[in-house]
Amino acid sequence: PKLEGNEPVAISQKIKLTKKKIDQIIEIVGKNNVETDDYSRVRYSHGKTVDEAMDLRRNIVRQVPDIVVHPRNKKDVQKIVEFCNQGKIPVYVYGGGSSVTFGLQTPKGGVMLVMSTHMNKLLSVNDINQTAVVQPGMMGPAYEEALNNAPERFDTKLRYTCGHFPQSFEYSSVGGWVLTLGSGQASTYYGDAYHLVVSQEYVTPVGSFKTH
Repeated sequence: PKLEGNEPVAISQKIKLTKKKIDQIIEIVGKNNVETDDYSRVRYSHGKTVDEAMDLRRNIVRQVPDIVVHPRNKKDVQKIVEFCNQGKIPVYVYGGGSSVTFGLQTPKGGVMLVMSTHMNKLLSVNDINQTAVVQPGMMGPAYEEALNNAPERFDTKLRYTCGHFPQSFEYSSVGGWVLTLGSGQASTYYGDAYHLVVSQEYVTPVGSFKTH
């Protein structure tokens, strides 16, 4: 029968992680932030390439993670990265899911970290040096809207704009812009994503560090 694209998601790829390891990850982030269902595993492992869209339309699913994890904060990320490093478990990162480079493929299963569920906020805006501290999972429209309304939200004197408007603006995250050295048709005035970054904080298996 012809597939219409709205059939329930069902895949045959079995979860390779042991129940013990999944339980250990649940202990870190909480049960509500770990998903093992077929739909979540498919949703968070596909981007926006035409190939991926056509495959899903034909009910072809090539690679999915073992589990999907929604970290609540950078401490969760740190603990998960440490745990996965010790157990040699692959870790992948999902921001807005706008990748057109097959960047969300998971050839070895593992853990997909979804940053946009909880880590999606603008934390502060500084009027003096005109910088903002933002979490990596904040989506483009939400970030721009928050900057535009900085006086009401952060008691600043001025309203701001990020000035970075890639083609994927509505569907991509701030962390994704930076990670991929994002550019776009409307980025010629203020510059590409990396031109706008003053400092970044990285989480590694042996600790965190900030760039300046």
